[in-house]
Amino acid sequence: MNTSLAVSPNVLAAYFLNILDGKSMREIGKLQDCQASTVLRRIRKCEDLREHPEWDALFTALEDHQEDTRQSLSAHLSRETILAALKLNATHLAKEFAPQLQLLKQADSLLLVGDMPGGAVTVAGEVRGKIRRSVALAGLAFGWLAPVGAITGKVRQFKPTPSAIECTGRDFTATCSKRSKRSSSAQAWRSSSLDMLHRQNSGLITADHMRIAREFQMIYLGRQDVTGDVYSIVRQHLAPRLLSALEEVCGKSTGLEALETMLKIPARSGKAVVALALETLDHTGALT
Repeated sequence: MNTSLAVSPNVLAAYFLNILDGKSMREIGKLQDCQASTVLRRIRKCEDLREHPEWDALFTALEDHQEDTRQSLSAHLSRETILAALKLNATHLAKEFAPQLQLLKQADSLLLVGDMPGGAVTVAGEVRGKIRRSVALAGLAFGWLAPVGAITGKVRQFKPTPSAIECTGRDFTATCSKRSKRSSSAQAWRSSSLDMLHRQNSGLITADHMRIAREFQMIYLGRQDVTGDVYSIVRQHLAPRLLSALEEVCGKSTGLEALETMLKIPARSGKAVVALALETLDHTGALT
């Protein structure tokens, strides 16, 4: 198995030598046989990575590992170190990651990860698999997963990289169908009724409505494993009928006419109810 990491060990070592060992950039440059400006770029790269919640969690786990073991990370950065910091081993990693990778190879798939211990793999908008967050973090560190879409929401989305071939020994980078070439956010999105309304009347269902709807869908799909805490907050802030409207249209792709029948509301009022529900959800601040 390839022992490489998604980020060069020299980059990580420069960062940890600076923040944990307190060495100056000039001192690090002498140790790594490079200019201080190169050290600065390496440190800034790690700082930029930490803007992503999963990378930040990985760095935090490594920092805790150094504190527990009293071993400088600058001298012991390897896949084994990362697995130890995440309390995993290679056998368990391969056993847990490989079956989820088979699902993630499908065109309409995404890995959803939040702040809870578990993550979920969705295919065509349905949850098909589960994965521990620590396993996802290892996959990110090893270059097997890459984040897609916005990183500011409660749920982050990931897709497999070509390097993930190492987990199964199978090449999943073959030419994709035309359908699989759509953006990842489009692959995850399953609400044709809202899409159609947005195209027909972007004044009623605006781009902001669509953004909120996509975020709600991610929370709804991951509510059992990834976003249970966020979903509970959403339920507390939305009236039952407004919540039902979002669950049906954004979460289950129910049509507007069926929603109107289900909620026993006047014909052609479904779009206004959904728009109100989305605006109310955004106003609660539960998605920020």
